[in-house]
Amino acid sequence: MKSIKIYNPKVSVIVPTYNAEKTIERCIKSLSLQNYDNFEIVVVDDGSSDKTLETLSSIHGQWKMKIIKSEHHGVSAARNIGIKKSSGQYILFLDCDDTLEKNAIKTLVDYAETSKCKIIRFGYNKVVNNKKTRCVYDGLNGKILNTADKKDHDVLIDNFFRNRKSIPCFSVLLFMNRRTIIRNDLFFNEKLYMMEDAVFYLDLFSVKERIYFVSDYLYNYYIHPNSVSNFKNSNIKTAKGALDSSVIILNRFNYDGRAALGYLKIVFSYIARSNSDKREIYDLAFCENMRMIAYYSNVCREKKYWAMIKKAILEENHPLLQFGIIVLRLRDKVRRLSE
Repeated sequence: MKSIKIYNPKVSVIVPTYNAEKTIERCIKSLSLQNYDNFEIVVVDDGSSDKTLETLSSIHGQWKMKIIKSEHHGVSAARNIGIKKSSGQYILFLDCDDTLEKNAIKTLVDYAETSKCKIIRFGYNKVVNNKKTRCVYDGLNGKILNTADKKDHDVLIDNFFRNRKSIPCFSVLLFMNRRTIIRNDLFFNEKLYMMEDAVFYLDLFSVKERIYFVSDYLYNYYIHPNSVSNFKNSNIKTAKGALDSSVIILNRFNYDGRAALGYLKIVFSYIARSNSDKREIYDLAFCENMRMIAYYSNVCREKKYWAMIKKAILEENHPLLQFGIIVLRLRDKVRRLSE
């Protein structure tokens, strides 16, 4: 793909970057290998402090792309900037440490044009140590669901939010009509820094459109030690971020008990792997949002969940030791509130 001017691109691929000097060239190269030409690359650098911009400048002449510099406000803000600065009929997100299969863009354009659906949801591969594994969530494959239809809407909510093995809410797995995004004000919540994709999906499901679920595995999601979503890098800030997002999501469900339990476990997982001090963990465990989710999830009746906490308490030097004791006390408070 040569550096040529595309005045009316069919697709805009938005790539937010932040300190991605080690992965950005691989990411952009996957776009250069596409078997489809009518697209633009919109790179939004979120205030990188490493050599990301230098790397982009060195390859800028090889491939067609816009490079937009921004102060550091997070991936949500970067994606929003990309949407506003793009000019394609369709929007596709690509994280700076991931890649696309070479037939991804053409395949998605074909699905959109053939089905007349404004939103396409596709599959992905997980890549660990260069080994690629398909992540199969085939419950909705081949289906077209209308968010305006109550039955279809319930199917979407169950599959993405309520089921124990929910389908991941990854915005990078969405191929969307740009006009639909702008008309419905479908932008990312820039106040959130954890689980912002899940909130975006809820907003998406509130739009009256048809969503086509295709089985093609077109996105390569790289798992590496520095991944933002990697629990090993969790701290009390990420746990609080997950908690704040969970409250927004659960508010949409009127605090459905099954969904509340699921999100309480997510927050618990972040805290379990954090290296925060006891005071920070204590403050989070007794904050209003944590108590509210614990109350609505009826945690005192979830045996497996509490067995997990007790196991953690019995393990010496486990980071959950203090938190487990606190939450067990919280359970007693929940039980009294439920009586």
